[in-house]
Amino acid sequence: MSTNLSSSLTVINPDDEINKAIQNEDWFSGFAVAVSYFEYFGARVLKARAMNIPSYEDIFKNMSVNTMTFILRVMNIVDEDTYNKMRTTIIERNKLVHPERGGVAYRHQKQKGRATQLLNDAKECIHKLEQVNI
Repeated sequence: MSTNLSSSLTVINPDDEINKAIQNEDWFSGFAVAVSYFEYFGARVLKARAMNIPSYEDIFKNMSVNTMTFILRVMNIVDEDTYNKMRTTIIERNKLVHPERGGVAYRHQKQKGRATQLLNDAKECIHKLEQVNI
């Protein structure tokens, strides 16, 4: 009898995804990906710190990224500069994802220099979240 012990490994590489978006000037994807990594790593940190709270998983299930970043700041998990950069990235993402906040044309008006700087700041924030001890 043979047993299939194959497994899968997913490599998480935020830099590669964000760099591709910058290279392609795909601001929609770049900001959406950056914020999704804020959510992923932020939730990982907060869940690890909240394991002793009953029903803690339900708390995070519907938590907005805005609330999550605020909690990360209040708990001093991220510093003020990182928090502000994360908030700026989230605001830019919202303008791109929610047309009523920035207009559909906004994604085509985004200036390359500003968008690139914001996405590089976002990568820095993601690295900081990745390095938090849990």
